[in-house]
Amino acid sequence: MILFRLQATLPKLFAAGLAVSSCWLIGCGAGPVAVSLRGSALQGTVFGGQQPVANSSIALYAASSNGYGQPYTYTSGSQLLTSTVATDANGKFTIKGDYVCPSASTEVYLVATQGNPGLAGNVNNSAIAMMAALGPCGLLTTDTTIQVNEVTTVASVWALSPFMSSIAGVGTSATNVAGLVNAFNSVNKIVNVTTGTLGARRWHRVRRSRAACCLRWRTYWLPASTARGLRTLAERARSCSGSRR
Repeated sequence: MILFRLQATLPKLFAAGLAVSSCWLIGCGAGPVAVSLRGSALQGTVFGGQQPVANSSIALYAASSNGYGQPYTYTSGSQLLTSTVATDANGKFTIKGDYVCPSASTEVYLVATQGNPGLAGNVNNSAIAMMAALGPCGLLTTDTTIQVNEVTTVASVWALSPFMSSIAGVGTSATNVAGLVNAFNSVNKIVNVTTGTLGARRWHRVRRSRAACCLRWRTYWLPASTARGLRTLAERARSCSGSRR
């Protein structure tokens, strides 16, 4: 989701995201014993604004319990995928199951970097860095479809900001695994990673009592001001989609 360098801009985005709302609470707890398993094939698309991003590099990362902002320790390489994956001319990508989930409950996220966001010529925008928080690795199936764009990026970074230091650095302490799980769950309350939208079609405005300010989606609550803030951040990120950096 964000068309700029996450490493340089995460602090500003975190501050903006945390200022949007304090509605989401982070819990505490311990995680289950890890048992690794072969990952499933996945598919998806990468968009910058309304344009597909071609030749974007795809990476799949696991969140760690090595400490806040600490990356997961991979047996080889710097991510879960063992082969190179990139988007085609239509922004589409396919992961053929060439990864191993550290455990079924390990939280994972997908990152798309660089690529051509619909510009003429052989252009590579090195400032592109977008992400989508996917959730437990064991729940990913061959039916899983992912859209990575500015909306999924803003929602993911906003929810994961207490645990995130860089693209590869998402982690928590061993005593707050449940907090990290809650943060990943929050992403799926905010955004639909299959469609890449905030899911406004499922929300309706409640006009009575203290809930008058809010939009409701099933049993989840997202203040209207929060939704507006996330959309504003996403729109600002889209302004970079035409860059030739």
